Amino acid sequence: MNDRSLIMFDVDGTLCRTHALDGSLFIRALHDVVGSVEIDDDWSSYRHVTDRGIAAEVITRLHGRPASHAELDRLQARFAELLDEILSADPQACREIDGAAALVRHLRAAGLPVAIATGGFGVTARRKMTVAGIPFEGLPMASSEDALSREEIMAQALERAARHHEVADFEAVLYLGDGVWDLQASRNSGYAFVGVGEGPRADLLRDLGADPVLPHFGCLDTSLAGIRAALRHPLV
Repeated sequence: MNDRSLIMFDVDGTLCRTHALDGSLFIRALHDVVGSVEIDDDWSSYRHVTDRGIAAEVITRLHGRPASHAELDRLQARFAELLDEILSADPQACREIDGAAALVRHLRAAGLPVAIATGGFGVTARRKMTVAGIPFEGLPMASSEDALSREEIMAQALERAARHHEVADFEAVLYLGDGVWDLQASRNSGYAFVGVGEGPRADLLRDLGADPVLPHFGCLDTSLAGIRAALRHPLV
């Protein structure tokens, strides 16, 4: 691991413990925008597992036409409004994954390139990271406001990180994520990968080839060792 390797983080389930909150509020926002229709909450069933990607597919299935920018913008605004209501009343509803803030802070202090690439909306991702105490300010970042697919979001984050650090490219890119879609997008992009999760979620990532899979970042040395190992042995 050196200053020619880019360390890229997902947000939900990787830096912030927001899975249950995020899914329920997203569905509420969708209902408010498209009406009370049945929405499949198996996110892996969607082509693009990103906020705008899922919303666009739901609207297309419902109306038989592409989603409009206005519809997607209304969804984003409603989701942000609902999230703000919850977090203003109870900031503990969004907490960091154990040790996440310390890991990001350590990497930045060491002068290592760090970026954020989230499938969520940028405005809600920033709100979550602020409440959870993740030191993301000034980091290159891309979200589903930039592209529908995770691969394209990651590519945007990579491009912004290269400009930020004034380099033509990085020797290696490592993505830390908690979903099978994160693993697949990393594999499609040629990135190294560190899984984050516990229980069945971690087992599924391991079954699909993720190594290592960290339960959290509570032990800084273990987290750094996992990152180094993944960079030495990228996905194939």
